[in-house]
Amino acid sequence: MPKYKRQINTFYATKNDQHYLLNISTSEYYSINENAALIWTLLDRPMSSNSLLSHLKAGPHNFDPLQIELYLYDFLDELVGLNLITLTSDSSCKSYTPHRSD
Repeated sequence: MPKYKRQINTFYATKNDQHYLLNISTSEYYSINENAALIWTLLDRPMSSNSLLSHLKAGPHNFDPLQIELYLYDFLDELVGLNLITLTSDSSCKSYTPHRSD
């Protein structure tokens, strides 16, 4: 199963309850909210979207299951687009498209 993995050129910081991601290669930084920071923290090791979703739903947060799923996929897509994370796949899986329930 494909897994999301942080890029090594990305730095995470928090200050005064604000969360930031910095792409060291481009010097671009992004302010992220608490939910995004939680997802980023979970990505301290490569994880599939299913594993991330399970962790989010099982945590102490009161996330709406459908909303957190949509948010997760949108956020992961955005991070991939910004080159802050990559999607790795094993040899049995050549491509991957996240499944969304619309």
